[in-house]
Amino acid sequence: MMKKNGNRAGRLSVLIVTLMSFVLLWQGKLNVCAAKEGPPEQIERIFELTSEEILQVPKRIVEGMAVYELDEASIVVEETQNGRAEGANVIRFSKKVEDLQDNDLARIEKKSVIDGMGCELLNAVYKVEEKDKNGVPVRYSAVCEYGGLKKYSTSYPTAWRMTACYHLSGMLSEEEIVEMQEEAAAKKSVRYEETRTRRIFSGREHKRREKEIEERELFPKPEIKRIRIKPTTQEEGKDIADVLLPLAAGAAATGLAVPFIIWFYILTAPLFGMKEGGKYRYIGRIRLKKEEKGHAAYLTKRLKRRAQLPVFHIKLQKRVWKSARAGGFFVYCPGGQKIAATVGRVIHFTVEGE
Repeated sequence: MMKKNGNRAGRLSVLIVTLMSFVLLWQGKLNVCAAKEGPPEQIERIFELTSEEILQVPKRIVEGMAVYELDEASIVVEETQNGRAEGANVIRFSKKVEDLQDNDLARIEKKSVIDGMGCELLNAVYKVEEKDKNGVPVRYSAVCEYGGLKKYSTSYPTAWRMTACYHLSGMLSEEEIVEMQEEAAAKKSVRYEETRTRRIFSGREHKRREKEIEERELFPKPEIKRIRIKPTTQEEGKDIADVLLPLAAGAAATGLAVPFIIWFYILTAPLFGMKEGGKYRYIGRIRLKKEEKGHAAYLTKRLKRRAQLPVFHIKLQKRVWKSARAGGFFVYCPGGQKIAATVGRVIHFTVEGE
């Protein structure tokens, strides 16, 4: 009886050992398969792009020990957000008025409507259509130019979503990963400082240049030639004439400069001509004169030739503007034209023909 029990125990032990061997062998195969699987062959990434940030899509991504390369053919970009902008275009048009008894600007409509948009009178160019037997004009016509602002709005994308795939290209060691991380952190810090410095400098430089251009156009400086008088040396021998001559020259220069400055700033005004792009540039100063019926400006051939387009405006000083409001303002052109312009701080006029 005891012999049979011993045989059963031995068989049971052998069975247990055999099962444990199979279990350990199966676990080893699973670990080998898992080790063979490794990182995935392809990964997908999504990037959010905005117009306010500069984002370079990486061509290489490191995930753990694996290195992935960008598949440019898999890139898909879609708009996720739109913005709106509003602006205005300058609209100009001309209208001819017939059968005027005189060239009084009060007979001209100061406002007009075109395509539902309100426009204001910019200038009027008169032409004599009929004279009496004494040569006195009795009938005029006028070409009136009106202008206004036509508003518009437009939409534009401000944010995008980009989806891209990356393919497995190799494996890295731990030392290479640490080195790449340190290098990326250093580049990011340098790039941030460069971008910040560039933005600060660009903003300050842009404001400084705008201020210089504005001051140069509104307050052009007169060119005054300075004469340097060489003093005599002790060896040449000084007398009273040698001492008084420089003082007399300085006093004469000062006396001549005062009338010139008065003429430059009081009897003239800055004149601007239109460029082909629609903007105005400073071309010189135009002579002003007070007449019985108001003020007048005299456009010379030299100033007219300096303008790319025959469209001008004059910036008046506050004193001249207040005085001109009581009467009128006329522009005399080289070809004999007399233009009656609307009085304001800025006088707009267009020269037609020669």
